[in-house]
Amino acid sequence: MTHLKSACELGLRPSAHILALKKPNSNWSEWDHKFAVAFSRLNSEMCDKCGNAIWLCRNPDSAIRFEVDTYVCYADKELSKRRKERQKKKKDLKDGEYEFVRAVPDSGVSELPTRDDYYDYIANQAKA
Repeated sequence: MTHLKSACELGLRPSAHILALKKPNSNWSEWDHKFAVAFSRLNSEMCDKCGNAIWLCRNPDSAIRFEVDTYVCYADKELSKRRKERQKKKKDLKDGEYEFVRAVPDSGVSELPTRDDYYDYIANQAKA
């Protein structure tokens, strides 16, 4: 899906991008057009509130049920903490100044965890 998305965003023919072909800018085939149309349709049918397909989340059919899960964005949590501290001190940002969050290793750790580390953690949580 990410290959299809990036191909469409870059204006490359999807089949060339997905298959890593040497001439991604060559003429689009019928399948490339079908891929692009399907991707566009899929995007237009995603709910902007919950991210699910609209034919599911807006469907009143009682045979469909939804499970709600939560997650914690630790970067956003830290940013909120910082903003609350700044509000207590009544210290505004300077004109044109913006806050942003970046991940850095904690003290005593030399590297950030990898993407694979995160997905291994998620897989192990699911097993527990």
